[in-house]
Amino acid sequence: QMGVVFDEINVEPFEKTLPSFVISPTYKWHDNLTTYFSWQHGEKAGIAQATNGISNLVTEEKNDAYELGLKSLLLNNTLVFNLALFEMNIKDSQQTSRVFDEYTTTLNRQADPNANDVYTNATANIPEVRARGVEIDRVYSGIPNTSIRVAGAITDAEYIDFTNSPQPSENGYTGAPQYQDVSGETLPGASKYSFNIGVDYRVPVFDGKEFHTNLNAQYNSKFNSDNSLSTYGWVDGRTLVDFGIGIGNSNQTFDVNLVVKN
Repeated sequence: QMGVVFDEINVEPFEKTLPSFVISPTYKWHDNLTTYFSWQHGEKAGIAQATNGISNLVTEEKNDAYELGLKSLLLNNTLVFNLALFEMNIKDSQQTSRVFDEYTTTLNRQADPNANDVYTNATANIPEVRARGVEIDRVYSGIPNTSIRVAGAITDAEYIDFTNSPQPSENGYTGAPQYQDVSGETLPGASKYSFNIGVDYRVPVFDGKEFHTNLNAQYNSKFNSDNSLSTYGWVDGRTLVDFGIGIGNSNQTFDVNLVVKN
């Protein structure tokens, strides 16, 4: 019942200095308009590991994120309008992949010299992953006692180079190939479109009290929830709507709310 027992081995260690930095210049055109650019670099430590008794070092993951945007006040300071373009490039991303199983392949070929190569799941480095898109954020307060917020993003997140992804469960691993090429496919969990709109209304009532109500709607387009991008992993786009109503002290020491969520 013990399974396979491997000889003691020394796996290749990971030891490296990991740099990180942020460069973010801004330029204020006037009191109501500021533009900015940022470049952030960070690295995730590698992993010293063994795969079926064979050292299998995972190198550091390197992330460079760029953002170009503006922040502004319009319509006599009643409209906040923010816009940002972003791109994130990840080199040697760490993720479960299909890697060559040297131990099992050698074992099989002792019985059959023509046996095929065997692969297994293990954490490994993906050459390149990228996410880019645009974000907007607007808040309008030109209506008495009311604020309206509209935010949204369009995101293109994909594997640029990932040729040895695990097969989805419906394909199995018995036949060839034992892995799949998902280069150009959208990352799991990434919706292309996401938007949010919220309305908040507040008004003084009685003596030192404040009545408030809010309505919020959030939309996310479809995405695949499975790391191997199974055809059964798709989650349809959906809109969530929440409504709240309440009353409290204007100094916010007491507040009662009724919240409805769909």
